[in-house]
Amino acid sequence: MEVADNFAAIHGSSDKTKISGKPKVKKIDAFKALAKHLVSNTKNEALRKVGLTGRNMQQRWRTYMRRFKKP
Repeated sequence: MEVADNFAAIHGSSDKTKISGKPKVKKIDAFKALAKHLVSNTKNEALRKVGLTGRNMQQRWRTYMRRFKKP
């Protein structure tokens, strides 16, 4: 029933299926990017002077989620 050429084109010739995509981003790197974006786009001068880091952003996010997320 199967055509060997079509099967090889879809699944590859090795035992494992090939998976492609973008490399994974670490959680702390995502928070660093979020902090950088927030500082560069905010109109609040006090927030720019604080010097947000990825760790600070992660702590702020966690605090927000604890306070305002509905169970």
